[in-house]
Amino acid sequence: MDLQYLREIGLHHEFGEALSTDTAELPLAAVMPDDLEFDEEAEAAVAAGLPLFRFGFREAVELPDGGPRGFRGIFRGFMLARGRRRLLHEGLKEQGIELLVPPHCYEAAHFFPATYATLAPLSPRACWAPVDGPATPETFRSACEEVRSWNCRYVVLKDFVKSAKAHGKRFMQVPMEDLEDAACDFVAARGARFNEGVVFKEYVDLVRYPGRGEASTNEWRLWFLGGNLMEVTANSFQEIIGGRRATSEAGLRAGVWNGSVHRQPIHHH
Repeated sequence: MDLQYLREIGLHHEFGEALSTDTAELPLAAVMPDDLEFDEEAEAAVAAGLPLFRFGFREAVELPDGGPRGFRGIFRGFMLARGRRRLLHEGLKEQGIELLVPPHCYEAAHFFPATYATLAPLSPRACWAPVDGPATPETFRSACEEVRSWNCRYVVLKDFVKSAKAHGKRFMQVPMEDLEDAACDFVAARGARFNEGVVFKEYVDLVRYPGRGEASTNEWRLWFLGGNLMEVTANSFQEIIGGRRATSEAGLRAGVWNGSVHRQPIHHH
């Protein structure tokens, strides 16, 4: 979402109890890791007129010169595990920046089990199994029994945050007879990036459109603030045919509000 737009709309009206009254009156700043990957976005934030603070976060949060005093922070950075996100929030707060999204809101929107009840009417069926120690077939037995009761042919495996698309189709179209072993392999494949548990999602065929070199799905990102749809951004590589993509932005906005988007299954990546 355009940072200048966020600045203009007055964020404190949207967050209610998420921010204290004192915090809501603080000026807005962009907050990003000191990683080269975010250099271009840092330049865009400065060009939009926002103060910019970049931090290091190896063991503790490190801001140059001990940090600023008295800012609300829009965080743009890497996805973090639950504990690391809390450490980031507290570390920045101690140095004068309170992130707009507190840890409990991040967790409610970031981890699949917390979002599924809301998205279930729009989404293929899903169930999950937490992984608290070494993953064995028994870890996933109960979840796999539920999956097999669906009588579908395949499932997609992901952890509580991400899939493993980099490993090809191995975990993106898993047959019923291979579920427990595939789940164990999935945990191993994700390695240190594994997040908390394994989600089994019913596999559905998605409509594909001509793309840059190969067929592409029709993916959009919807940006919400305080429960309001603020921005709709194309996030796929299908060609623009006849001056429009497969779904127009205006049509997608209308679909979100009247509920018609349930006709197109939603996949979480």
